[in-house]
Amino acid sequence: MFPATSAKALLSAAAVATGVLLSAPAASADAAIINLEPTMRMDADTLLARGTAACSGGGQATVTVGGMISHRLPSPNMNPIALQMTTPVTVACDGKVHPWSAALGGSGRTLVVRGLGIADAQLTQGATVLADTGEVQILAH
Repeated sequence: MFPATSAKALLSAAAVATGVLLSAPAASADAAIINLEPTMRMDADTLLARGTAACSGGGQATVTVGGMISHRLPSPNMNPIALQMTTPVTVACDGKVHPWSAALGGSGRTLVVRGLGIADAQLTQGATVLADTGEVQILAH
């Protein structure tokens, strides 16, 4: 579901200015949208991902987030850490924009306190992808 990420891609992300990074909403033909804020806060042993999503047609849609994170500066431990959601998140498909948040864990590895990486958020109904942010460069702190 999420593209494989190389250490080279993470190093490219690290070369980006460490100021606020911007993400644009992704939209499908059905006018479904999903946003992923590029700055994530560390909360205990998880990162908190936030964004907004909207869809129409009734029912609910699922927000799914995944990605990779690594240390901000080159270090001996440059192996990226895979990020996975720890709890499911849904939004109503009522045509309104809804905020969402999701806890991301490090797949059993200790998360870095300050890091750069990439993440992707999708909005799905069943097997249908309604909207996808594509890769978003993230800053975690």
